[in-house]
Amino acid sequence: MKRNNELDEDLAIESEKFYRALLQVTENHIPELCEIVITFSMKRLMEKKNYSDTAEITQEDYVLATQQATAWMEYILGHQRH
Repeated sequence: MKRNNELDEDLAIESEKFYRALLQVTENHIPELCEIVITFSMKRLMEKKNYSDTAEITQEDYVLATQQATAWMEYILGHQRH
């Protein structure tokens, strides 16, 4: 089992990799990034509504998922300003 300092180092390395990948994505692949965030939002919405199949998704659900994704981005932007 790894010690806490080893885990901290692993987390720092993986966080740096994620940050660099995110920089590349934001430079060249914004539509794909948006799709991922909205898909994640839809997955959470489906869990909240206890949907068992994607056939249950409505157009309103897509609107709600997109609103949630936008709210997450606005939350991040709000915290970067301080």
